[in-house]
Amino acid sequence: MKILVTGGAGFIGKHLIKSLLEKDENVTIFDNFSNSTKKSISSLIKLGVKLVEGDIRQPIDIENAIKDQNIVIHLAAQISVSKSIKNPLETFEINVDGTRNVLDACEKNGIKKLIVASSAAVYGEGLPNLKLTEESVTDPISPYGESKLKMEQIIKDFVSKHKIDCVILRFFNIYGMGQSDEYTGVITKFIEKITQNKSLEIFGDGLQTRDFVSIDDIVNSIQNALSNNKNGIY
Repeated sequence: MKILVTGGAGFIGKHLIKSLLEKDENVTIFDNFSNSTKKSISSLIKLGVKLVEGDIRQPIDIENAIKDQNIVIHLAAQISVSKSIKNPLETFEINVDGTRNVLDACEKNGIKKLIVASSAAVYGEGLPNLKLTEESVTDPISPYGESKLKMEQIIKDFVSKHKIDCVILRFFNIYGMGQSDEYTGVITKFIEKITQNKSLEIFGDGLQTRDFVSIDDIVNSIQNALSNNKNGIY
């Protein structure tokens, strides 16, 4: 089975691909290295992972990369909320228009299964103490969240018109080894402070809550999506 991972050189991608290799999968990374470096995936390349450098905003790039693949795992995105506020146009170009290019390339190359990373940002702030489910109201409060919700909508429209299995995974705040300084979460920062025997810094009254998920659970969720035929948003 040949698997293309867009944004495969990123934090999630590196952990996922390592797991896929352990299962003897044939993996290709598609990345423009805007959020990563080639050096960071050198160990994966040595293990036989193929690298295609390109940008999902360029239709020809992604179309050529998807040729001869069986499955696409779409992780490539602009993931910074602060950047989305400063430059919402670029965020929509990457997350929405880029995804549309991925979908078109999947259709042209006969891809039968697509797994896409979305975000809990589509829910917005939500109501206090209310458990979120896939059926909860979506009300994004940032251009990033808006772009992910729009991305989901164009994917659902695409799936309704084409024969392709598709799973969209709404990830919450991810933590784990290897996160970049720019996107590291509070858990990673707390661990760093603890190892340095420094006090933990908490803003506000300390009563605020957030939902966190381990990178290992993220990888497992993608692996589960690969191994079953249950489509939808999760």
